[in-house]
Amino acid sequence: MTMLDVTHCFYSPSSISHVREILSRLCGKKDEQDNQYLYRFGIPKNRTGNTERVYVLGARGRDFLTNNTHIPVNWFASPSRMANLNYNALVHSLGVTRVLVAATFWSRKQEEWTLIHMKTNYQLANVPGKEANTVIPDGWLVFQHRSGKRGSLIVEVDRGTEYQERFKQHISTRLAFIESGKYEEFFGEKAVQIVYIVVGEKRYRETRRKTMVQWTQEVLQEKEMENWGVLFKFTDVGFEEIYAANLFEKPVWYSSFTKHAGSLF
Repeated sequence: MTMLDVTHCFYSPSSISHVREILSRLCGKKDEQDNQYLYRFGIPKNRTGNTERVYVLGARGRDFLTNNTHIPVNWFASPSRMANLNYNALVHSLGVTRVLVAATFWSRKQEEWTLIHMKTNYQLANVPGKEANTVIPDGWLVFQHRSGKRGSLIVEVDRGTEYQERFKQHISTRLAFIESGKYEEFFGEKAVQIVYIVVGEKRYRETRRKTMVQWTQEVLQEKEMENWGVLFKFTDVGFEEIYAANLFEKPVWYSSFTKHAGSLF
């Protein structure tokens, strides 16, 4: 998580100075300090200016959670572990975090919909007894309307790294998972939407989103499942803009068989 993510998840945006103080103490007030509650490092980047810091669990934090909570912890960061960090994987993970935190933040701001369940891919991948062919998305959210109606979201953050064949397989796998009833069996929810969020630079992300919509439409047509198109929604956003974009309320979502953007709910 970045400082902005922590602030939106647990505080209000106006508390960012307070959050900065807390995080600084937890990471030893320096980057790349070993044996701290949190491990802090800067995101590599090509442009000038201040480098944004990332906070992950440190060795002392792992020990604290292991000894004082029931949260299973099998990993922590250290200088040696982070030496070969993959940039694309890092930005993808941060994008997933920011989208899920944005859902939490939006849920607190309004009264129509309440976020009642949220799981990351890390949690879902470690569910005891899950089948080998269970689909593990980047994130999973369940919202409940004040009327009692509820619905779940399979969340996928896209960084443009999957080519046509692999992406179409991605769509086919999720269709089969839902159609077979295994989604309802594993997640315990029947109503579902699969949402793809392209996170990246403005110059490419709109084109990527349109391409994904087209590929999805082709898969649905090939399988003669065009009526399943309502399950899939797509949008694009810059990483720095995710909180301001208000993805869970504004009409910024596109579908395989509609020309105009609509709202998620």
